[in-house]
This record gives sequence, C-alpha cells and structure tokens, in this order.
Amino acid sequence: MSSNPNPVQNPAPYENAAYSMVLNSDALSPEEDDDMNLDQEKDENVEMEEEKQDDDEEGDEGEAEKIGEEELDADELEDENEEETQEQEDLKLEKKDSKFDEDPIEKLKERAIKADFYDIIPTLAIPMATNVNTFAFTSDMKWLFTGGEDGYIRKYDFFPSINGDLSLTVAQRHPFVDTVTKAGILLNYWGNGYDEQPPSPVYSLAVHSRGLWALSGIDNGDIVLYSTRHQEGYPVTSLKKHNAPVSCLTLHPSEKKVLSGSWDKVVHNWDLNTGGVISSYAGECGQISGIKYRPTEVPTSLGTDSDDMRSLFGTPSSNGSYDDFDEEVEKAIDEETKSMQAPEETEENAGNSNKTEKQTTLNKEKEKEKLIPEENNASSDTSLTNLNRTTMEDPNVFLTVSIDGVMNVWDHRMPDSVIKYPVPKGVPPWSMSACWGVDGSSIYVGRRNGIVEEFNIHSGTSPVRSLKMPLDSGPVSNVCPMINGRHLVIASFDNVRLYDLQSKSGIGFLIVPGHHGGLVSGLHVDPSCRFMFTASGNRGWQGTTTEVLMGYQINVLP
Repeated sequence: MSSNPNPVQNPAPYENAAYSMVLNSDALSPEEDDDMNLDQEKDENVEMEEEKQDDDEEGDEGEAEKIGEEELDADELEDENEEETQEQEDLKLEKKDSKFDEDPIEKLKERAIKADFYDIIPTLAIPMATNVNTFAFTSDMKWLFTGGEDGYIRKYDFFPSINGDLSLTVAQRHPFVDTVTKAGILLNYWGNGYDEQPPSPVYSLAVHSRGLWALSGIDNGDIVLYSTRHQEGYPVTSLKKHNAPVSCLTLHPSEKKVLSGSWDKVVHNWDLNTGGVISSYAGECGQISGIKYRPTEVPTSLGTDSDDMRSLFGTPSSNGSYDDFDEEVEKAIDEETKSMQAPEETEENAGNSNKTEKQTTLNKEKEKEKLIPEENNASSDTSLTNLNRTTMEDPNVFLTVSIDGVMNVWDHRMPDSVIKYPVPKGVPPWSMSACWGVDGSSIYVGRRNGIVEEFNIHSGTSPVRSLKMPLDSGPVSNVCPMINGRHLVIASFDNVRLYDLQSKSGIGFLIVPGHHGGLVSGLHVDPSCRFMFTASGNRGWQGTTTEVLMGYQINVLP
C-alpha cells in the first residue's frame, strides 16, 4: 500500500508538460485561427483587387493607347481620304480645264463624223446686185470675203451676221423661205485691180487663214495680193504669168504656195515668198474650172482600211509601188537636170552630182515618210484625235477639172498628169466643179445632163457609178462631200440636194431649202460642220444666177 501513497498528484507533470507545449507552440486558438484566416483572405482579396485595379489601370492605359492609336489611324485615314478626294477634285478640274483647252471644232468634228443624217436649214442671205462668182473664209470663220462680177471684193463680219445682229427687210425676205431672216454685216469693200475703172470682175479668191492677206485674179491674167488687216484693199504686189482671166486659186496647206488655174488652160504653182513660178502644169483640156488638193485623213467611222490612205499609187506590196513611183520621179528629175547642165562635166561637178543624188535620196525618203505612215499610226482603229492636225490635205497631189469635162490628177513631183479622166461616152463635155471624197480615193464630178459621176483612183478611168438627179433639175454646177463620208451635197440649177451615198432603194436624196433657180458658183461646208454656204454666179460662163449668197445652219442628227 505504501508503494501508491498518492496517485492523484501524478498528472501534474503532464499538465505542466501540456502547458509548456501550448506555450512553446505558435498555434492560436480556434477563434484566433479563424480570424487569422479571414485576415489572410482579406489581404489576398485586397491584393487581388489591387492587382486587378493595376491590371485594370494598365488595361485602361493600353486601351487608351489603343484608342489613341486608333484615333490617330482614323485621323490619318481621314487625312488620306481628304488628300485622295482633293486629288480627285484636282484631276476633275484638270480634266475640265483640258476639256476647255481642247479645240471645240474637233469636238464638233467628232460628233459630225458619227452622224447618220444632217438637217440643213437656211438662215442667212446676202443679196447682191451682181453675180457672186467666188467667196472665201478665214480659218476661224471670222471674216467672209466675196468676189462679184461688178469687180468688187467685199469683207463681211461673219459671227454677228449668223447670230442675227442685222435682219433682212421685208422686201429682201420675200423671195426666201421663212427661216431666212438674217443679213450680212459689211465691213469694207474695194475694187479688184490697180485702180482700174471699171474694176476687173473677180473670178477667183483665196484668203490667208488669219486674214492677213488675200489673193484675187483679174481678167488680164494677173494675180493681185491685197493687204486685208492693215490698209485694207491695198495691192501689195502682183503675180504675172497667165495671159487670160484667172478662174481658180487654191492655197497650198503650208500657205507658202498657191495654185492658179486660168482660161489659158494652164495651172501654175507659185512661191509666195519670191513671187516666182515653181512649176507649171498644162494638159490637153479646156479652161480650168476647179482645183482641189487631195485629203489625207480618214474618219474612223467610215471603217475604211489604211491602204487607201498610204498613197495615191498603192502600197509597197501592191503593183504600183512607191519604189517604182520614186524611180519615175528620179528619172524625171535627172532628165530635167541633164537638160540644164553642160554636156561636159568636170570631176568637181561629178562629185557635186553625187552629193545631189544623195540629197535626192534623202528627200525621197522624207517624202516617202510623209506619204507612208507607220504601220502603228496607220491602223484602222486610229482615234478621232488624229483630226486635230494642222492640215488634212496632201501637199503634193491635187485634182484639176476643166470646163470641157476633162479631169486630171497631178503630183508636184511629176511634170505630167498621173491620171487623166476623159469625158465618158454619151456625157456632155461640160463641168464646173469636181471634189474629192473624204477618203481621198473617190472623185465626184458634176455634169451638164444632171448626173454626178463617181470615179475611184484605184479602179481605172471609167466611172464607178452615176448619181442621177431628176430630169428637170438642170446641170450640176457644184458638189461638196460631208465629213461623215456618207452624204454628198449636190447643187443643181433648181435646188441643192443632200444625197445619201449608201442609199440602195427609193429616193436617195433630200432637198435642202434655200437656193432655187440658178447656177451655184461656190459650195462650202465649214470644218466644224455647223454651217454651209452657197453662192450663185456663172463665173464668166453662160448661165442664169440668183445673185445671192446663202448661209445654212447644220444640225447633226445621230
């Protein structure tokens, strides 16, 4: 019993140990532990919130930067769009300016070339108490010059006249249709010749494109050069070679030369810089009644091939090649040179002749370049902008027609005619006018029996076809082609007709009101195809006239 004296006091060490264990440990009470966990969670939540806030702030900054960049990009795009719009507006303005800078005549030409029909209405009449044998315009249609049987050259202001600034009187309007109400405004007039009384009748007239000077033929064969801007009507000089009245004057495309035809049956080519004759052309024909240079441009609406435009004599691959033609020209030049040279030739002269041959070859190549366009430029799809060239006439090839009906095609490089068209059988030997077609291959000539014969330079000397007018229409005194190549204006004694060359059945023409009952000495369509003019006169040959110059307005119908 003494071995367990007091068993209850033994747990003390255990309690102390337990106490000591509790004191030595860092553990907290369950309540304190829960609070600690809550604090830790709160701290973590706060840190997470702060991180979120930081991230949000960084995100906001990034978004702000992105928004700023997007705004900058939008501003740059807006600036670029504004620049593009400005460039487009500038381009539009440039196009508009270029349109305004373009020649309006070329625009009117393009429209007229594509036309299917023309409505021609008379609006202007200039009555004169004499035969109106000839008239001429400046290139800008500013001034109109007329020449009459009374021997006076008259100068009219065209634009105020066609705009109706001066009206015809009631008595003057009586012989014409109702649309004719406008009269010509006369600026000046002077006598033809050298102060002769009475002045010489004016049978021919040619005017400089800017109206600086004018040429007229007088009855003794002289050609007088007048000043028309300064000291109007002053005879500056004269060209003397013809010995009969000068019936035709046609300026060279360069306006440095002029062709003159006379009743002496000779055509002279004059150099206007020196006043001398360059060459003369005399054929077996009568008095010269017309001279026309060959056109060299073809409107694309005609659909013609470029072969006809390359040469009057064919292409290099054709039978009538350029080489053969140039050889003929060289032979003619050599013959003329030999006839003018001495029979004996020194070595120095031989060297000079070699140089001359080389120069002739170079000139031949230049002429060939002029007559033969490049393949790329001569294609059938040539744009209409090619019409804005300074000239549309071949500087070498021209046509002459005489009053006896004989026609000749000449080349300045050849002494003799290239093609001669005699009067066909059964046709009266008479002709006052002939013209080229716009393609440069067709020739139309008016006859006394009321027909118009069509020839083709590639189809021999026989007419291709005949355009017949009514039996009572009278002689065809003038012909003129329209720019579309489809219509031909034919002036007969009774009326002026617009003939459709592509008509296959029915009546192929339409009567143009205005002129009636007289020979037509001149027929002209302006380059813009807006106006047409007819003058009535016999040009010194027999015939009744109306003694009026008529002006027409042309409306293009698509």
